[in-house]
Amino acid sequence: NEELRRDLSVIKAQSRRAGNDDGYVVKFLSMCETHIVGPEGFAFQSKAKSFGGQSDDKDANDLIEEHFANWGKKGACDVTGRYSWQDIQTLFIRTVAEDGEILVRFVEGFPNQYGFALQLLDSAHLDINYNRELKDGLRIRMGVELDGWDRPVADHILTHHPGDRVYFYGNTCYERIPA
Repeated sequence: NEELRRDLSVIKAQSRRAGNDDGYVVKFLSMCETHIVGPEGFAFQSKAKSFGGQSDDKDANDLIEEHFANWGKKGACDVTGRYSWQDIQTLFIRTVAEDGEILVRFVEGFPNQYGFALQLLDSAHLDINYNRELKDGLRIRMGVELDGWDRPVADHILTHHPGDRVYFYGNTCYERIPA
């Protein structure tokens, strides 16, 4: 953990710089977007069965797929309203290829037609310097709350990106998100 904590921010910065400046890395990231996600992204295909489970329920499947396609339109599926389902997939793959990780938060009860949206967060929201000993054998290591068996229990996410000015004025606040 200590080695990772010490080197992670430098490695990410170098990787991001290469993703902008190095032609080979730029091409690699473009190929990830093109060949993993593709021009249309991953589609959803419902396989709901009719009552009794003997055959596919075509009407239900069509309705579910129609609503998924509507949810996937720009303005509905992500909390910012800026991305479509296709955009999210492309951004996800590119970020994982470049940074090695991304945080995706499922927001239930979001004020859209479906009561659900995704929030993509830069992995910098997970503070690698946040370490605490908690009660009942729980502890926080690099922003991840672990139980006695080292299983993740929750993430402690910075409420502001570390690059925001508010972060530098000592307004460091965390939000606990169950794993």
